[in-house]
Amino acid sequence: IVHKEIVPKMVEHVPNHKTGLTAQREVPAERRNASSLSDEQVVELARLARDIEDHYQTPQDVEFAVEGGKSGHAVYVVQTRPETFWAKMKAPSASSVHLLDRVVVVQGLAASPGLHAGRAKIVLNLQDAGRMMKEKDILVTRMTNPDWVPYMKIAGAIVTEDGGTTCHAAIVSREMGIPCIVGARNATRLLGSGKEYTVDAKTGVVYQGLVEEILKPHAGSTVQFPTVIPVTSTRIYVNISLPELAEKVARETQADGVGLLRAEHMMLSVGKHPRLLIEEGGGQRMVDAFAEGVRKVATPFAPKPVVYRCLDCM
Repeated sequence: IVHKEIVPKMVEHVPNHKTGLTAQREVPAERRNASSLSDEQVVELARLARDIEDHYQTPQDVEFAVEGGKSGHAVYVVQTRPETFWAKMKAPSASSVHLLDRVVVVQGLAASPGLHAGRAKIVLNLQDAGRMMKEKDILVTRMTNPDWVPYMKIAGAIVTEDGGTTCHAAIVSREMGIPCIVGARNATRLLGSGKEYTVDAKTGVVYQGLVEEILKPHAGSTVQFPTVIPVTSTRIYVNISLPELAEKVARETQADGVGLLRAEHMMLSVGKHPRLLIEEGGGQRMVDAFAEGVRKVATPFAPKPVVYRCLDCM
């Protein structure tokens, strides 16, 4: 282990054994800056990741889980897939170093690399998001969850105060190709709504104003990794949550179809719970939105199968 960067953790989700549900609570002050993984677990994960990459002969995006018990902690790999974003990033250039004559307003972790300049919108709840967010604005908030996806999709960049490189904002931003910085302490207080900033999500820095030196294209060599589509005796299907990404996924993965098309994000795009929408007489609006989402996925995969999971709204 050559470097550690620990982000303060303000909330945690724990099982409620009485109700069988999950409860959210504040992390005690003495544990907020503690590492989530032990050094031994980090080394074990690195070994597993290297073995997986050696097996597939291409960089991998690996998801894992750690199970604790009386006999110790076990590390499990729950999913792995070819990494398609970081492997395409250009080699370091003039834009990847801090500019000494520019004002750095906030700094955090580079969760989804990229550059964007625009107006910041400080959004603390979904009601404000619906009222304030415009196309290509910089979304600045404390933390995101699946309900925020409709506003994340229109953002030019995303900055959150909390979270690490595996939090919701980071994962969804990488899927959508949106520059994202997480763990930027006090971002909602230090950045101003309506003011212009430059987000350099390659280095995790937000600069005051428009920084032309960063925004101009720079010559740089692209690190190339081979794209290996493994040949298997079974058919390979993909899961899709965001219909807008279906064309890219179909092209890059050459999958045999969609094994799970989730309806949740299509519901979020409508803006209301389906049952409420039906009660208000907007049933056709809901049907049209869902049909358009299915079309966006089925078209690039045709004639391959698409398995659609319906919502249970009762």
